This record gives sequence, C-alpha cells and structure tokens, in this order.
Amino acid sequence: MRRAALLLPLLIGSLSTATTSPRSADQWYTHARAQARAGQWAAAHSAYLQATTLNPTAANWRALADTRVQLRDYDGAVQAYTQAANLARARGDLNTARATDLIAARYRQEGQAYLLAPAPFSPDPTPDCAPPPSM
Repeated sequence: MRRAALLLPLLIGSLSTATTSPRSADQWYTHARAQARAGQWAAAHSAYLQATTLNPTAANWRALADTRVQLRDYDGAVQAYTQAANLARARGDLNTARATDLIAARYRQEGQAYLLAPAPFSPDPTPDCAPPPSM
C-alpha cells in the first residue's frame, strides 16, 4: 500500500507532463521530430513552425523545409530552405549555405510558357512572286 502511495504522484506527474504542450523551441523541435518519425507530417509541420517562430535558426528552418517537402508544399519548402541558407551564410557557414541552396534548387519551380502556333495566315501566299496585274 505504501509503495502504491509513493508511485501514484509519480504516475500523475508523468501524465500531466505528457499532455502539456512544449514551451521552448527545443521542446517543439523534439516534439516535431517525434511526429515526423511517426509519419504525422501535418503535426510535425505545426511543431517545426512553432520551433522556428521561437528560435529562427538555420536548423529549424531546414527541418521546416524538409517537412514541407513531405507535404508537397514545394514553394513553401523553397522559401524555408532559402531562409536556412541565408542564416547559415550570415553565420559564415558557407558550405552549409551552398548545400542548402542546392537542395532548394531541386524544388524551385521556374519556367516559361511557350506558345506553339502556326505562322500567321497570309491571303497572298507569295506576295513578292506574283505577276503584276494586267491593265
């Protein structure tokens, strides 16, 4: 009985901490990683977004970008990768910045629209070769 009385507060304490939401960027990051490992990409994205808001480091932006790729939000991923690269560059970590730029390039969607159309119609197919009109 005494042993159960000692274990009860520990059990209640562990239950209450399991249901509270993270308060620091590191806790949000850890929570996001667990969600990502479980394949819960939307929940992981929300948690990484919280971590990035609280502590906008290159690592947090990179993790957010990776999650956006999993969600097929490629434009959002490019923006997050670019932010991560800029922060790494500002910190003097040029190798990480370049590597992150290359990852972003995979998902950057650029293009030009081309219109394939026939040449404009001319009622006189050979204007320079036509004989002069007779008078």
